[in-house]
Amino acid sequence: MKKESEKRKIGMVLAFAVLFATLIFASVGIASTTTIYVPDDYTKIQLAIDNAKAGDIIVVRDGWYFENIKVNKSLTIKSENGSANCRVRANNPNDHAIEVKSDHVNISGFSVGGATGWKSCGIYLNSVNCCKISNNDCSHIWSGHGIFLNTSFNNIISDNTCSHNDYGGICLRYSDGNVISGNNCENNEWGGISISHSNNNSILSNKCDRITITYSKNNNVTNNDCISGGIYLGDSNKNIISSNDCSKQLQE
Repeated sequence: MKKESEKRKIGMVLAFAVLFATLIFASVGIASTTTIYVPDDYTKIQLAIDNAKAGDIIVVRDGWYFENIKVNKSLTIKSENGSANCRVRANNPNDHAIEVKSDHVNISGFSVGGATGWKSCGIYLNSVNCCKISNNDCSHIWSGHGIFLNTSFNNIISDNTCSHNDYGGICLRYSDGNVISGNNCENNEWGGISISHSNNNSILSNKCDRITITYSKNNNVTNNDCISGGIYLGDSNKNIISSNDCSKQLQE
């Protein structure tokens, strides 16, 4: 009986020790996340990024921000009141307005433009994983795409508007395992969504011009409204094309 009592006491001590350590770890994690406001704390979004640490949240208040943004650490960057009120315009038109160069970046609620140089894009994901780009307006991009994924994997691109772009709405190149859903990619010169050398992506419930798939396999293209262009596959196999509406024509 004595030995069993001692075992129970030891077990209780160990349980409390584990619980205490867990609470300490959680409190440290919570305390380490800082919310930074632009322009309150820093006048530019890039200055806020440069001075933030991985895991921080950057909230951008209403206004116009003329800068080319490079995101090189894991951050959440969001507008305070949505894309209609918060606009990022590329200060250097020959570069992307926003370039994501780190994994685990979330960007939401911006109107992005001003990238007018050859193949300059609104938001450009460059060799990154597990990012989320949502509720942004990447329209009227001259000579480039609204959103472009280059060798980027397992990202979510959702509920963005990418319209009236010279090249296209959303483009994936050498990018696998991404989810492209709920985006509006109408009225683009070269189509709404294009996938090249990219596999195992999900293209779901988008409203767009033509969807183009080349040199790609095992993609799931489902429940899209393909206005004025339909779906084109070239040198591609094992893709699932289902429940898409390709009967509508663009209304001028």
